[in-house]
Amino acid sequence: MTESKSKNTELANTLTEIAKKREISSETLINAWLKEKIQEQI
Repeated sequence: MTESKSKNTELANTLTEIAKKREISSETLINAWLKEKIQEQI
């Protein structure tokens, strides 16, 4: 596995853990964070 893929896997695993703790899907968490970051830029 390349270093980039390893980092991506680690990131995905961390994201999944956070989403599970919040009892939401990873997709929902990503969308919420993305919307928040976009709003910060407006």
